[in-house]
Amino acid sequence: FDVTGTLLRFEGQLGNWYSLAAKRCGAPPPYSAHIEQAFKGAYEETSRLYPNFGGKDMSAKDWWRQCVKISFERAGFHYKDKAFNCIFQRIYGIFGSHATYSAFQDAVPFLKWARSKGIITGVISNADERYGDSILPMLDLHDELDFMLFSKDVEAEKPSPLIFQAAMNRAGLDDPQTVLHIGDSLKKDYHGAKNFGMHAVLMDRFDCMKPKDFKSHHLPPHSVHSNFLETVEWITINHLLPRESEMRKTQGTP
Repeated sequence: FDVTGTLLRFEGQLGNWYSLAAKRCGAPPPYSAHIEQAFKGAYEETSRLYPNFGGKDMSAKDWWRQCVKISFERAGFHYKDKAFNCIFQRIYGIFGSHATYSAFQDAVPFLKWARSKGIITGVISNADERYGDSILPMLDLHDELDFMLFSKDVEAEKPSPLIFQAAMNRAGLDDPQTVLHIGDSLKKDYHGAKNFGMHAVLMDRFDCMKPKDFKSHHLPPHSVHSNFLETVEWITINHLLPRESEMRKTQGTP
């Protein structure tokens, strides 16, 4: 699975959270729309300077500190060190809390169903380890996953085949045709997984894809789902459930 947009959603507007952090620290806040736009460029710049959230050479917190600093500077706000440290700590804290993330209602039930059927469940995310350390456990998703794989650890991002291969290795699988990847990005998730040889489903939680888009994006009609109930039906119809012998092996029974 992908994480954000698939298993969990982002709450609120990034620009509002950034502006609120500045205000709470007694610093002049930027307009929400300005900082939101600035963040997009800052994220791309920081990713270019320090790929994969800094990989093994940089902590995730230092990476985000750099990204947040560039975001405010691009919006025209150059805070002194003391003010910026206060702002950054608030932002870093809030983006690891219930205030900014919530699980989709069908996420935990679907994961429980999948595991009851002997399906190995795992996360592949272009993210840092904070998802695994705090966010997924906080939302009660951690216990329903067999493994979690983040681009910072692998030093490769979707749609690179390297991260999909790493997931295969982690799951102990050899044949990508036995794997289904579910995510909300057409390029990173759907086409990334398909190009690797996996089955793929595009999770369109907010019905952004229209029927006319299917042909232009080379999407079969039943490959776009808006919820996990559709995914359960798709898995069943396409006979992707493990055989009984495989289920016993997965569940550790003789």
